[in-house]
Amino acid sequence: MNRNEKKEVQKQLLKEAAVELIHENGAKINVKRICEKAGIKRTNFYTHYHYMKDLIDDIITDDSYENRLLFQKEDLEGFAPSSFVSMLKNIKNERNIFNTMTKDLKYYYTAPNSESFFSEIIRNLCINKGITEETEQQCQFLYFRSGVQSIIQYWVSKDFSISEENLSEMIYNCISEKLKR
Repeated sequence: MNRNEKKEVQKQLLKEAAVELIHENGAKINVKRICEKAGIKRTNFYTHYHYMKDLIDDIITDDSYENRLLFQKEDLEGFAPSSFVSMLKNIKNERNIFNTMTKDLKYYYTAPNSESFFSEIIRNLCINKGITEETEQQCQFLYFRSGVQSIIQYWVSKDFSISEENLSEMIYNCISEKLKR
């Protein structure tokens, strides 16, 4: 096995270990436990990922995982009241992964200039809607991050008492008109 193949195998083992731990222990995961479960030295974790959020990003964007937690970029191209339905269904099915992203990984949703999946979606959406000024992009990102995350956390805490379709429409109605044009 060459070096690149070994790196890919290690990344896959880390992702699988993280998903298993999330399902076993809810949101309580850390690098040490993931590495122990994967049978990989802790220093090798940092060869593949700088932060835990990078591992979570890799998991939620990996097509080999059945339930992607976040909506796909295509869901926002025709931004509509139903744009969040698939994401909400995935959150309902994968509650522990959402809790990991939002509770233990408070730093997960970072500044819009970061490379996280979520920030990339908002940056592209702003650009597609003609919002090119960096400060305005950051304000849109911060509102979206705080607002949507808070709404979804409320929904999860209420044990999903609102349908995904109704909640998607409510989220859409809260979004800046500039992003909806």
